[in-house]
Amino acid sequence: MRLNPLTLKKLRRFRSIRRGWWSFVVLSVCFLLSLVAELWINSRALVVNYNGKLYFPTYTAFHSGKDFGLAKDPSGIPYEHEVNYRELQGHFQNEGKGDWVWMPLVPYS
Repeated sequence: MRLNPLTLKKLRRFRSIRRGWWSFVVLSVCFLLSLVAELWINSRALVVNYNGKLYFPTYTAFHSGKDFGLAKDPSGIPYEHEVNYRELQGHFQNEGKGDWVWMPLVPYS
């Protein structure tokens, strides 16, 4: 694919304007980071290993507490709602069976 010589001249001129060029670079990097924002900040876990099976809650459907062996939540109500993955991580650590939860860097919504 060959570009028109006039287009090449305009691109070279744009690149020679340092403030404009670096603004373009910074905005492009911010845009790329926003595409993977769920990996940085999210209240859902990235990966859950339970009984040797991997779950990816950030990119899959809803998982109730029953999916991870929680019969009831702390208030005694049957666990039909979505899991609090930070509490699940603590639950897995207390059990010590080798199950684990991998949370994002900032594990809050």
